Amino acid sequence: MTVGALRGIAFRIEGLGIPTWALEAWFLTIISVREGVEQVLFGRPFGLHAYYHHAFFFLVTLAAGILALSLWTRTDIVRSARIVAAGYILVVLPPLLDRFLFRRAGGYEYAMPRDFLRRAATFFWGAPGTGKGIFVEAVLLIVLAFVYAQLKTRSFWRSAGAALTLYGIFAIGGTPRLFLPLPRMSAPGVHAARHIVYFGFYLALFSALLAAAFLVRRRKLLRAALRDGVSFRAAHFALMAGTGVFFNAGIRARPLPGWLFGATAIITALLVWLATVLWNNAHDIEIDRRSAPGRALVLGWVSPGEYIRLGRAVALFALFVSGVLGAKAFMIVGLALVSAHAYSAPPLRLRARLGSNAFIGWGSFLMFYLGYFAWTTIGEWPLGRVPMTVSLVIFVALSLATVTKDAKDYEGDLEAGVRTVFTVFGREMGGRLAAAGLFLSLLTPLALFSGTADVLVLSLIALAAAVGFERTRKLVIPFGAYGAAFAYAAARAAGLIGGAL
Repeated sequence: MTVGALRGIAFRIEGLGIPTWALEAWFLTIISVREGVEQVLFGRPFGLHAYYHHAFFFLVTLAAGILALSLWTRTDIVRSARIVAAGYILVVLPPLLDRFLFRRAGGYEYAMPRDFLRRAATFFWGAPGTGKGIFVEAVLLIVLAFVYAQLKTRSFWRSAGAALTLYGIFAIGGTPRLFLPLPRMSAPGVHAARHIVYFGFYLALFSALLAAAFLVRRRKLLRAALRDGVSFRAAHFALMAGTGVFFNAGIRARPLPGWLFGATAIITALLVWLATVLWNNAHDIEIDRRSAPGRALVLGWVSPGEYIRLGRAVALFALFVSGVLGAKAFMIVGLALVSAHAYSAPPLRLRARLGSNAFIGWGSFLMFYLGYFAWTTIGEWPLGRVPMTVSLVIFVALSLATVTKDAKDYEGDLEAGVRTVFTVFGREMGGRLAAAGLFLSLLTPLALFSGTADVLVLSLIALAAAVGFERTRKLVIPFGAYGAAFAYAAARAAGLIGGAL
């Protein structure tokens, strides 16, 4: 085969048009196959946290490798990912070679920093925790990286740089104490929680690498997603998950690794929110041209198709990450994503129907239970009276209060035929109905505590918010009232004011 033919194959693979979410699914599938093969061939028992530890190790090296190839070859990040996807099956090779060719019986371990330079210079040949299959994988990695970069750039130095960079990522990745501030395994509780500790570090590093990749190669898309995704409502979703974590007895009883699971639940909630807002904004673009002209899609920074594809990729990643929290969290996130898509996108597009605000209450309700059920087994259902009441208060309050948000979208909703209390009943009557919903929503915490002071404080907040919104239609009023009511309820729940729940 000629060089020209190889170059043509490489360009065809890059231009296949495989979307980001499909590449993500492929990489996660191959990583899972690799983990399964290693467990079967080396007799290792399956452990959920060990699986996520190893999966995110592979994701970190994968993200770093794709970014390095993209930079060395001056290629778009997604096109580079398609090339890597074509050869990623190689990660399954080491356990197969070690078990059937080299007769290795044990699994793999990380290299130690004291051995790094000596082992890296010989491709880790003979290292106790690696196996000879790792050597074969390292050599193939260098060769394939060099060939691809040579086909793309026709520069020996760029090709050599790409090959050596990828090998450096491979070698350093296998020696995590070189670049991660890992605690001593002898510290109390660390060894038992080692897999989730590694997972936490790798999740943070993977997120940083993704941000770097977008910053370098897809800056407009990153800027647009941050502009539209970072908002009061994003903080609200994180707050709902955090509230669930607060009531999670298992996390509170074991801060290590409990706080890592709690942080993961909150991060997952933010990912669910980001997928939701990407889908919703992509399908709301005609409404936003009238009601929200400052949004990134209206300004032309990116296309609706880019938002939809990115939303799918974020949704898949959120679903994958939620698995580390347990089966219930996985199902909750799956249900939340299905609900978000039904709310935002055709054919259902429930956002266009009267009463669709209940989906915001529903999503908040689910995020509370994401935090509450994090790090629990499928057989554990710690349904205490107070947490259940809190979840119902969240559902009712957020279903009623969010009617106010439609005030700012009135013109766009009217043109698009979206049914809200404002477009159905008119601005004046719709404003009164929304103010009434806001008033009732701010009284819902009385289901948790109903002392004289509680009734007085919450009634004053509710009355001031309802009157202020009815007169001005400004969303800063319900946002401020929501914050005040939540702060008061949180202080009461924690026992800072009066007795604890």
